[in-house]
Amino acid sequence: MATREEDEERQERTYRLIGEIVDGIVAQTCALEALRAAFRETSQRHPFKIGTIVVLPDHLHAVWTLPDGVPILRCAGS
Repeated sequence: MATREEDEERQERTYRLIGEIVDGIVAQTCALEALRAAFRETSQRHPFKIGTIVVLPDHLHAVWTLPDGVPILRCAGS
């Protein structure tokens, strides 16, 4: 049977872990909202459609459709 001190320590670790999880969720939510806002603003200035998008922790993949006549610019090295 655990002592009272062990129970308190376990409870403190649990609260800390829950706090870290919640902080991570909030940070991810804020980052996704900023990304959505950036796409919204950019799409108002430059017409394009996003066919599909996958957002990963450190980068994203997207399939974009550009209007006819818009040149495709390539980055150096691609």
